Amino acid sequence: MVKWVVAIANGLFALTSLALGVRLLVLARRTRQAPETLLGVALVLGGFLAHGLAAIVYGVRPAEPALSVLHYSLRACAACSCGLVLIMAWHIFRRHETWAKAVVAIVLPVLFAYIFRDLWLQRGAAPADMRRPLYWIFSASLFVPYLWNTIEALRYQRLLRRQWSIGLPADIVLATRMTCWAIGMGAIGSMLLALDFIRLINVLAGRTLMDPRLIVSGLGIICTVFLMLSFFPPRWYLKRVAEETAARSAA
Repeated sequence: MVKWVVAIANGLFALTSLALGVRLLVLARRTRQAPETLLGVALVLGGFLAHGLAAIVYGVRPAEPALSVLHYSLRACAACSCGLVLIMAWHIFRRHETWAKAVVAIVLPVLFAYIFRDLWLQRGAAPADMRRPLYWIFSASLFVPYLWNTIEALRYQRLLRRQWSIGLPADIVLATRMTCWAIGMGAIGSMLLALDFIRLINVLAGRTLMDPRLIVSGLGIICTVFLMLSFFPPRWYLKRVAEETAARSAA
């Protein structure tokens, strides 16, 4: 029963990632904006391709040399996806900040090195590897882009709502989109943290106490739903906010 639930959840996450990624790329053709392009490609690479490859690598486990090719392809998709999200955080929120450029310059090479992780670490999460700093450096490079986006989106929506609360002009629709953005990015970040936390628990216990697949799929679905709301909010909500804004302006 659990296997079927996991399979359905994984498939739903992969398909919703593909649908949202393609929709964002179609939107990017019209708007010519970087966020839609970066996130669209990131979702196709990370949410769809990497997730599908992971199911093959860890579920089917084909024979060599196909297994090694799929391993490298999986890491390449994951690294590129995280790199695009990192660039997106810098481009949207901190394009002119020196420290932000430094973060991008540091994290991107680590993500590139992550593709060739097997040269330094064993496949999987071997107990010996989890005691090495390099393992956690790679983990941080995957997590940082989503943490950065989450923090920046929360900060920006809080600023907009504060302006609104004291009577200054503010785009409440944008504030809500930023909230959805923060939840979506935070869900992926939580997914990556949950993976390492569960691996660590299993390593310390010496056996498999927890299966991360259902948690990963659940958080992935939350991510795609809230990112969809961020870029494509329902019309009834936009209409309601416009009416509230007009009423407040007239008061």
